[in-house]
Amino acid sequence: MIRRPPRSTPSNSSAASDVYKRQTLRFVETLSKLPYTYSHPNFKKAVNWLIDNQLPSGLFPAIVGKSTQGDYNVTLRVITALKDIEKNNS
Repeated sequence: MIRRPPRSTPSNSSAASDVYKRQTLRFVETLSKLPYTYSHPNFKKAVNWLIDNQLPSGLFPAIVGKSTQGDYNVTLRVITALKDIEKNNS
């Protein structure tokens, strides 16, 4: 059996950060349909994080921090969630 050196693995903080990035949009999409969620500090933090990661082109990346090109599907999901927040929290 050929022994290979161990693959480099991301540190725990990096792995946790990647999970957070992938789950943030799903979290916002789910809760955006409920009334008064925008007043919760964690929800507001997640929404602001999404908005802060919008690219100069106006699109949102598929993978924040790794993708420099906008993804139309992700952008549509973010815009839909933001419209739901506006509708349900006004």
